[in-house]
Amino acid sequence: QNVEGDNYKLWLGHPILSRPKTWKELRERNVLTEKAFQTAFRSVNKKSTKSGKNGTTELFDIISGQIDVKLDPSLLEDLMEQEMFDVYSFPLFSKKFCAIIRK
Repeated sequence: QNVEGDNYKLWLGHPILSRPKTWKELRERNVLTEKAFQTAFRSVNKKSTKSGKNGTTELFDIISGQIDVKLDPSLLEDLMEQEMFDVYSFPLFSKKFCAIIRK
């Protein structure tokens, strides 16, 4: 049985919301901020034991749930932005992606 149900089919073929097949494709879609992309990519590939042809974890394995993602805490520090004293944020989505979602 498909765990996701049929909802994922709504986005098949969509240039931004369909599932990316590769890390390169994910990056080119500009969904994540560059810092968020780097944090995820470096975290996953730093500790990976299941690597693809080019030595990196295949994005499909992550999206399909075959690999658990544990972000490297040392990389999260670069992702966080201090808004004010003791208040932090971590920009996840790019401004371009957010504008598309708002439409």
